[in-house]
Amino acid sequence: MEHTNGRSKFLNRFIQSINGDFTPLVFQKDLDAMANFDDRQFDGSTLETTDVKMYFGGVKALDGASIKVEPGKLTSLIGPNGAGKTTLFNVITGFLKPTAGQVFLEGREITREPIRARSKMGIARTFQKLEAFNTLSTRDNILVAGEKHNTRTETPTKLEVDALMEDVGLAEYSDITVGTLPTGIARRVELARALATHPRILLLDEPSSGLNESETEEMAQLLSKLTKQGLSILLVEHDMSFVMSVSDFIYVLDFGKIIAQDIPEKIQNDPKVRAAYLGAH
Repeated sequence: MEHTNGRSKFLNRFIQSINGDFTPLVFQKDLDAMANFDDRQFDGSTLETTDVKMYFGGVKALDGASIKVEPGKLTSLIGPNGAGKTTLFNVITGFLKPTAGQVFLEGREITREPIRARSKMGIARTFQKLEAFNTLSTRDNILVAGEKHNTRTETPTKLEVDALMEDVGLAEYSDITVGTLPTGIARRVELARALATHPRILLLDEPSSGLNESETEEMAQLLSKLTKQGLSILLVEHDMSFVMSVSDFIYVLDFGKIIAQDIPEKIQNDPKVRAAYLGAH
């Protein structure tokens, strides 16, 4: 396979670069980390929200939203603009404290835990608006993301970061300043930054935004690979074709309430949901 050949070439280049200053112990650790990256398994977690309410004055942004994300599954949250999707993301990640309701990670209530504590527990997210250090290279962006979480796991080595970049299709952009990258590639950088923190659950906000057709297909394949490796993913996305192709389960949010929840085929064929969100009238 082309991907395997690329990994082999990278390993060969690495082996050829070895000199007498490297100890066998370091060489073996880093080489194993690279060689086994494709076979890595995530310790995916179960995430639940129970009757979450978020009021801003008289506005009910969330009005009893309950969802569940299972390990190794991609769960999507869809709805029109203003439905409360990003608000629920912010409650889950700790950016907002809910008016009422609870958030659980692996059965442990984390509703009042601060953002950094949730990050250390393994909750990672991306944003609809790209969040990266535009003046740093792709490699340095990923290294910095990993180093910020080194109290939970070992700081990733450069070789581990290189393996991660190759895995998500960023190897050729490793030394390029992120601010000069096209949107599709920058989306992958943001995803790689999140993966560098060794997440247990990953929240993705519009990951296909700004991507062309081929880039969207590549993103779908990558997300499928991550869930097969055990990662729990919660996705907010407006591209319904993308949602239907990658989701294991879908929640439909409208005016802060969950109005439907089911597998993609049933959501797609639900007359109420089609009328409200998929353009059928």
